[in-house]
Amino acid sequence: MTRKENLLIEICRMRNRIAAVEGDEQIDVEQYSHSDRFYREVEESKAYRLEEQLESLTASYERAVEQKRLADARAAYYVTPEGAAHKARLEEAIEKKIAEWAESDRRTVEAIETRIRQLMGTHWGVERLDKSYLKIGIIDAAKSTAERREFFFGQEIEIRYEEHNFFEGKERFDSDCCTAGCYSMLGGHTVGKRAMFYVGVGKLYGDAETVEWLRIAMRDYNRTFERYGKEIDALNTELNNPLKREEAQ
Repeated sequence: MTRKENLLIEICRMRNRIAAVEGDEQIDVEQYSHSDRFYREVEESKAYRLEEQLESLTASYERAVEQKRLADARAAYYVTPEGAAHKARLEEAIEKKIAEWAESDRRTVEAIETRIRQLMGTHWGVERLDKSYLKIGIIDAAKSTAERREFFFGQEIEIRYEEHNFFEGKERFDSDCCTAGCYSMLGGHTVGKRAMFYVGVGKLYGDAETVEWLRIAMRDYNRTFERYGKEIDALNTELNNPLKREEAQ
């Protein structure tokens, strides 16, 4: 057999090894090696590419074997009284952390909304709050319900905060506001929901105290986000590999 033919057969066998570990269906190597597909792949492939593919599959097989070993050890441990109690403690701790995180998010959103509404009006609200990102906008009362808010498209202010910006390595705090379109100024005054947006934008940007308050609020939110994320990740890691901690003790 040629070098490429041998490599393709080894690749097929390695895929079967991975499938056996993961409980998936395997390929009939003998049938494959005499198929039109096999000879077509021999013709179209390059030896060095097949060698790279085999190397990658070998690494995948080793990872699959290790993951299977850990899964079997974890399952065996969790059926013991000690393991079952350990699992229950971890799952309870994860649920508690998630609930604490959700409550922290709720309080932060509530605090931000209270602050911006005092300044900009009760028609403003928080549309989205995430790590390093805050979007506030004007609520469409006609389309909103108690369960779900709707915001007027294009009447939003996006604010971003990073304590250590990746590119510059220093604090970043900036905003961007979309255009709400044109609005009437007849009679020397502005009217309508579009004008309300610009009135709110002006009030926010003109109030240095509130802008600084938002910076601190987003900084603290980011720190809380990272803390809870790390704590929950650590608990999930221990849940997936509880024996690592036992072996370390």
